[in-house]
Amino acid sequence: MLALDQAPALAAYEIAPSPSPTRPAASRTRSRPPAQAPEGLTAREREVTALVAQGLSNAAIAERLVLSARTVEMHVSHALHKLGLTTRTQLATWAIQQGLASPDDPA
Repeated sequence: MLALDQAPALAAYEIAPSPSPTRPAASRTRSRPPAQAPEGLTAREREVTALVAQGLSNAAIAERLVLSARTVEMHVSHALHKLGLTTRTQLATWAIQQGLASPDDPA
């Protein structure tokens, strides 16, 4: 049972609940991988993310990768969702932090 003083930390993911014999381990984990897990992205999502970090628009990424703009939009959307992010700026920042792109990379 969760003690009252543990609730705020649990809500902030600072501590994990004690294992419960009635609840399988998989149900105690978060549904989205943390932003630090690039292996959650496909190779194409990583490639598109790196190009987003270079400041390219969906249309420019589509032209460079010979894809439709809609396909690029879906790759961006999936990457955002998998990483728990909401904006292209957050995605670009994450890509730079992960070494997928450099702020000095030419567009």
